[in-house]
Amino acid sequence: MCPEKLSGLEMKGQAVEMERKGCIGWYRDPSCTSQDSVEIVYDYAGDTLVLRPDFLFFSADESGAVNVDIVDPNGDFLAGSASKLRGLADYAEKHEANFERVEAVAKVDGAVLILVMKDENVRDMVRTEATSRDAYQGALSKAHG
Repeated sequence: MCPEKLSGLEMKGQAVEMERKGCIGWYRDPSCTSQDSVEIVYDYAGDTLVLRPDFLFFSADESGAVNVDIVDPNGDFLAGSASKLRGLADYAEKHEANFERVEAVAKVDGAVLILVMKDENVRDMVRTEATSRDAYQGALSKAHG
């Protein structure tokens, strides 16, 4: 079994997301290889690796249709975090019609910030920044919650 214990940032992110209007549930994507995990391929130093975003959130809109959001809280200090952001940006661009939101979340200098990956300008910025910290500290990030 994959662990279900949440980190501090994950707990905060989960709490904020559950308060969103229409939220009806969430799924913790296993961090280990599983047929039940969402896997996003990305390149890191010439190697093809797999990112498993932490959460899928489900919400119902006014018509009753269920929408799916990817929310991936990760630290900007993690190895390959900029490469993971680029992979998430590529995935959001390719599959944007399948998700209401695709967001990366990080705590940077005490602030919890998001990058909205369905925004073309954010995706372009993420692809050019050297570090994820630079991306989160840029003008296109937003406060989470």
